[in-house]
Amino acid sequence: MEELTSFERFRCIYRVLVDDNPNKGDIVKYLIDTFKVARSTASKWQKENDIPDETIRYNIEKHFNLHTDIWTDTTWTDMVNFEQNIQDFRLIVKSDKEKLTLDKIVFAEDKIPANHPKALYKKVIQLKKDEQILESLGIIEQLLKYNSSYTYSRYNDILLLKAVLLSHNKVRQFDEAIHILKLLYSAMKYHLENPEVLTLLGSNYKRKAFHDENGNLRKKDDIDMNYLRLSLQSYEQALKIRSSERYYDAVNIAYLKKILLNIDKNEIDELCKIEPNWIPDETNWWEMATRAEFFMLSGDFGNAKFIIDTFLEKETADPHDTGVTLRQIRLYKQAVPEDKIAQKFHTYIIECLEHIEQPNKELETENTLSKPLQK
Repeated sequence: MEELTSFERFRCIYRVLVDDNPNKGDIVKYLIDTFKVARSTASKWQKENDIPDETIRYNIEKHFNLHTDIWTDTTWTDMVNFEQNIQDFRLIVKSDKEKLTLDKIVFAEDKIPANHPKALYKKVIQLKKDEQILESLGIIEQLLKYNSSYTYSRYNDILLLKAVLLSHNKVRQFDEAIHILKLLYSAMKYHLENPEVLTLLGSNYKRKAFHDENGNLRKKDDIDMNYLRLSLQSYEQALKIRSSERYYDAVNIAYLKKILLNIDKNEIDELCKIEPNWIPDETNWWEMATRAEFFMLSGDFGNAKFIIDTFLEKETADPHDTGVTLRQIRLYKQAVPEDKIAQKFHTYIIECLEHIEQPNKELETENTLSKPLQK
């Protein structure tokens, strides 16, 4: 049986979430009134049984708080069953439920046995900082098998840390990481407490969009737009939940919407202002580079250059940090090679780093740890 078309899926969405018994023409009218679709276009879509406009499908998702999989999922191939399961595609949004109180550890800090789960967890954190990723994963597996209140009460934290490690360049098990993150999202709803679940999901989806199974960078026409849509939705959800350092999610959203929806300068500027009263810390590479990236995406090379100059005149950036920024821009250039400002800005940063004799070799593979976890 053929897959449901996008218009058939929208008819189901309408009947479940708007009106279960629409009159003739109601669905077309809804597209016209709610999503500002021209009457002739909406009628054509109904006749051809398709909604080919990527932006309108995106707006439908946003309006009804739906997962982007609703357009591609093949679980149901008939409208009756699809309608009955529409609720499975609703995004899980933050509620006011209280967070669980974690158990207190009875050991004093200096008397925790080396094999205690708390000691093992701290060891994993330190090994990760030391880039001993495989060793960290081995201890994580040991930790997850502990019959301990410490492990049970922090199980979500441990699983998230495992997903971070699986996402690392030295491991690159992105599908397994995504599987864990989806469990943390759908079954545990842990993203409501820790938006890093969504940020890391967005990062891993982006990796899969831009790289093939062997880790090679895809050509422009081979970039997987479905994974980019999933990445965009993850970052957008993280932005709604996160209360600080929102600039990181916002700039990723700006990149992705520029690639997928070709948003204009005004929308880029709105995303830059998403964190009220944000003034970038002039001693912080992430914040200054992010502000410069917003200028770059809005087509303002002069201010993007000024921000980088301001930082480098007083500070020395870590080569890893500058490498991640350069790689972010390089991926964007791969998808939007016609953006001359991005080309120019990318070259400018490299030349600045060369001038101050700072290592500037771009990362050939992305470290998907989100910036809040890197700090």
